[in-house]
Order: sequence, then structure tokens, then C-alpha cells
Amino acid sequence: MNHNPKNKDCPKNTTQFSPETWMKLPCTCKDIENKEKKEFWIIPPEIYAKLDQEFHFDFDPCPYPFNGVDGTELEWGKSTYLNPPFRASDGKFGKGPTAFIRKAIEENKKGKTVVITINTNAFINMLIEAGAEMRSLGRVKWLDGKTKEPWKSPSNTTLFILRA
Repeated sequence: MNHNPKNKDCPKNTTQFSPETWMKLPCTCKDIENKEKKEFWIIPPEIYAKLDQEFHFDFDPCPYPFNGVDGTELEWGKSTYLNPPFRASDGKFGKGPTAFIRKAIEENKKGKTVVITINTNAFINMLIEAGAEMRSLGRVKWLDGKTKEPWKSPSNTTLFILRA
């Protein structure tokens, strides 16, 4: 979708700008269209059926269609299928994948099985499929290569080991 001059929420429609400035402004028209049209993503039924056959799901905290309930505030079943929102902005109640993963870990500590489907970078799947061992390094304050100053915002980092 191109810019919509009738979209009052788009920064490009707030006032008059020079053509050069107007071109540099962000246009949110496409973001709004995508959010309205692509709010929910569900796993293909044939994949779900195979998982359900193996794990016998009795609960889904993020059902489609949405039931109006915050899945992080409920007690989960003995075998839960979890397809969390991809981003907090996609989730209802402002909760994204991190909130649901925290809840999944909490429920697992109670002796429950949680099967999680979540988007992953292709290289992560490549490493998993190659049999890589994984370890969390926590939030690493990477150092600037020139100044050796630590990064102000530590990033979550995973160590992958491909053993001989």
C-alpha cells in the first residue's frame, strides 16, 4: 500500500513540509493496514495435528479466535500448545512472546508440558538441525571494537557449540 493522504494518524499528514523533508518522514499507512489485516497467525492444521497426536494438548493460552482472556493470568493445562504473539504490539493486553515464555517456564516448573511454536531466525534452525549444543550467556555487554567501551544496552546472547 502507498501513502494514504486521508490517514490522519500518519506523520506525513500532520502539516506542510518541503518535498525533501516529506520524503524523509516515516509513513505509517502500511503498518496500520498490516496490523488490521494480519493480527493473528495460526499454525497450519497438519502441523498442529501431528503435535497434538504426540502431546495430547488440553490447553491453548493464545487461542484463535481470541477469547478475550489474558492467557498469562490463567492456570495452564497438563499439556499446553503455545503460539504466542510475535511481538508485544501484536499481543492483547500488551503482552508479547517474553510474557508468554515466562509463563511457560513457570507452568513447566509445576510439572506441566508446554510445546512452544515461535518464529526463529533461519540460522538458529540451521544450528539446531545440525545438533548444536546451546547455552545461555545471559545479557552480554558487548565491547566496542575500537574504544572497548561496553554497550549500554546488553543483549541476550546464546552460545552455540558444534562439537567434533
